[in-house]
Amino acid sequence: MAAMVIRVLLVSFVMASATPRLSPCVPAEGSCNPSLDRCCQGPGLMTCRLRSNTKDAGMSYKCGAEFTHQAVSQPKCIPEGDFCDTDSRTCCQLEDKMPLKCIKPEHEKADSTGEVRPKCLAEAETFSVEACVEEGSSCSPLQNRCCQGQERSFQQVSRQFFNLPADANEPPVVIKEDYTLAAAFSGLGLVLCTLPFFGFGLGLLVLLLGVLFFVQAGRVRFVFDNEAFAVQTLSTGEELEKPGENIVVGGENRWKYSSFVNWEFFPKGLVEKGLPPVLVYFKETQTPSSEWNTGPGAAANSEEAMAKGAKPGQVHFFPCICDAQQIKAEFERRGCQKIS
Repeated sequence: MAAMVIRVLLVSFVMASATPRLSPCVPAEGSCNPSLDRCCQGPGLMTCRLRSNTKDAGMSYKCGAEFTHQAVSQPKCIPEGDFCDTDSRTCCQLEDKMPLKCIKPEHEKADSTGEVRPKCLAEAETFSVEACVEEGSSCSPLQNRCCQGQERSFQQVSRQFFNLPADANEPPVVIKEDYTLAAAFSGLGLVLCTLPFFGFGLGLLVLLLGVLFFVQAGRVRFVFDNEAFAVQTLSTGEELEKPGENIVVGGENRWKYSSFVNWEFFPKGLVEKGLPPVLVYFKETQTPSSEWNTGPGAAANSEEAMAKGAKPGQVHFFPCICDAQQIKAEFERRGCQKIS
């Protein structure tokens, strides 16, 4: 009896050693620890970083896709950790050192049919998870754990991960225009114009704002390049002109991502619910500090604001005449700082 037990244990040990599995990965939108957890990979690069919460305000560490604008070789492949069928789509193969196979998980509970469904899982025969790397160091999103403060190292990771040349430049992302705000103001203005007394004057003002938003949405574009966020205009040939000078504080309408100290939408909470906001706000330190208290900056940089957790800088507001969800995603993807 004892010999049989030992034999069973030896067989189990050999089987477990033959196809070692990596520790379970965190699926997309799952909560994660950037220093401990590994995100399930596929179809593209998945990373653990601060992302906006969908149900409430604020941000938390979650797994999600990076560089979604870049084409992937297997857009319909089955991501790591998902159920698979050997007769249908193949598992995503993103890294030679971490091949995914459609196999039945060990110690997995059977479903209602009494069967254990296979999943795309990684084997750790040639794959090892290494210690975290410091900021600025080269890393692999699959093998390394990034030490704290790694949000702006994803560009280097993506070039290694997608086998792009070191000097490859990502094409600028132009945020799509949105006429929702213009239509809302125009409609409200027309309604107010029908009211007696001061209604016509107020309605006319709101209507003019709506017309202005229509014009601006057609000609102003918000652009994200490799280094900075810019406000540009379309020329008659539908080509983007160079960023102009800021009419309030001077300087080019182009701000590096590293200078951002906060960004937000007003009213708050609308974007998370899929609704368009009225204003887009951001605060940066690229503008000379002598201009920071110009206009609304005086209140935004007051001692009272600092006591509530605000950071000093130059404030900017603009009407949300662009796709709010897209610009929010770009602010997050570029690592622009945000006060939660």
